[in-house]
Amino acid sequence: MARNEHKRQQKLAKKQRRTNDLKKQRNIKLNVSSREIILAAARAPWVGCYVSGGDGMHSVYAIRQTRNGTVASIFLVDSLCLGVKDSFFIRNFDLDAFRDRNRDRESEKVTPEHALKLIQDAIAYARGIGFEPSAETDIYKQIFGTTDAAECTTEFVFGRDGKPLYMPGPHDSMEKQLRILRTLHPLGEGNYHFSQRLDWSPESDERLDYDGDELDEDDYEDENSSEFMYEAESANREQSNTIDAVDVRPSN
Repeated sequence: MARNEHKRQQKLAKKQRRTNDLKKQRNIKLNVSSREIILAAARAPWVGCYVSGGDGMHSVYAIRQTRNGTVASIFLVDSLCLGVKDSFFIRNFDLDAFRDRNRDRESEKVTPEHALKLIQDAIAYARGIGFEPSAETDIYKQIFGTTDAAECTTEFVFGRDGKPLYMPGPHDSMEKQLRILRTLHPLGEGNYHFSQRLDWSPESDERLDYDGDELDEDDYEDENSSEFMYEAESANREQSNTIDAVDVRPSN
C-alpha cells in the first residue's frame, strides 16, 4: 500500500511539474514585449503599406500578417517640420475596419520601400533642424525588417517654400508650441514659418525671442490629426485588454 501511495505521489508531482512548465510557456507568450512581436512580424508576409493624408501631414501604415493575426506599425509624418510626430504599434489590427475607412478617404497603397523612405527622410529632415522622433519610433520601424529604402527613387519634398513650417496641432499646448519655436529660433529670422493657432502672441512672451515668419491661418488649410490619434489610441486600449496568448511566429 505504501509503495502504491509513493508511486501515486510521484505521478502527481510529475503532472504538476508539467502543468507548471506549460503555465510558464504561456506566461512568456502573454508577457512578450511589443519589440519581440515586431521583430517576429518583420519576417511575416506583407499585407501592404499605405499612405493617407496630404499637404504635409501623412499617416503611414505598415501592415503584416502573422499566425496570430494582423499587426501594424503606424506613423504620423509631418513633412513640413517635425518629421515623425507620433507612432503606434497595434497588435490586433482591424484590417476590415481599415479597408472600410479607406473607401471614404484618399489612401495610396505604396511599396514598403516607399513607406520606409518617407519615414526615414522625414526623420532626417526634422533631425537637421533640431527635432528627434520618439524612442518608440525606432522600435516600431523595425516591422520593415530587411526592406531597403534605397530601392525607392522617389524624392520627397519637406518644408514649405524651402523653409520649415510649424503648424500647431489641436492638442499642442502653449508650452509645447513655445518649445518648438525655441528649437526653430536658431535657424534665423525669416528662415522658418509659424502658423499661429491659439489666441496668444509669441512676441509678447518674455521666454522666447520670436522672429520667425508668422503665417495667418487662412494661408494654409488646417491640418487635423485628431482622427488618427483617436483611432490609434482606441486600438491601443482594445489591445491592452487582450489576454489571449500571442503567437509571434510568422504565418509562413
